Amino acid sequence: MSHPDTDTPKIDPATGRPLADKVNGGDIRPAGPDGIPDLPEDIAEDWDETDQAGDESFPASDPPGQGVG
Repeated sequence: MSHPDTDTPKIDPATGRPLADKVNGGDIRPAGPDGIPDLPEDIAEDWDETDQAGDESFPASDPPGQGVG
């Protein structure tokens, strides 16, 4: 049995386009160590505010390619 709220993408009222959590039928994973499958335990234990901020901003945090700027 399916639930209509999970089967129908939510639409952004400003653009009329589907919100990113349902684009291409896939879900966006939550930021943080709990959202990363197969994350080594030692990395999860050392996760800090910098790691969290970087994970939350991905991919916007990607640096420009060499020679740009």
